[in-house]
Amino acid sequence: MDKLIPLERAVFILREVFAYEHSEIGEMFNKTEVNCRKIYSRVKKKVALLSSENVEMAPSHRLEEKELVTRFISALSNGNIQSVVNMLTEDVIFIADGGGKVSAAINPIYSRERVLVILNALSSSRFPQSEAKQVEVNGQPGILLTKDGILTGVICFEWDVQSMTVQRIYFIVNPDKLQHVN
Repeated sequence: MDKLIPLERAVFILREVFAYEHSEIGEMFNKTEVNCRKIYSRVKKKVALLSSENVEMAPSHRLEEKELVTRFISALSNGNIQSVVNMLTEDVIFIADGGGKVSAAINPIYSRERVLVILNALSSSRFPQSEAKQVEVNGQPGILLTKDGILTGVICFEWDVQSMTVQRIYFIVNPDKLQHVN
């Protein structure tokens, strides 16, 4: 995944992990459905090529990512959102999916300031009622949210590996998409 550009990673994760339709992904990134299909097709070929060459994609920053996700969980659980400010890129994007069935931001949220506002809202509304656990999401550290043992959400991240900061936060609460999570 480190070999992919951010848009390719996002399209691949949204399609493979969360079973988004190409039209839905296109809306998120202001791309056409056809364009998203092509991006996804190219990414699948790249991934297949890398796999066939037995190229090991080293988890170069895996430990650091896990530590940052632990800090992220702690900050949201304790309502200390300001402690994650330095973990986010200036142009971070928050993308949520409630599928019209669960309350979630309809449009992507752009910029650190606006994302901090939405994280603050999550911290006070969802996190006190949920148990947050660090898990692997598509081979990377992410967060699984449960309430009374029932899966209520998944949070995954796209990292800027140069600065080890979060470029994108994906917040999935759509029950239809959560059915695909083991």
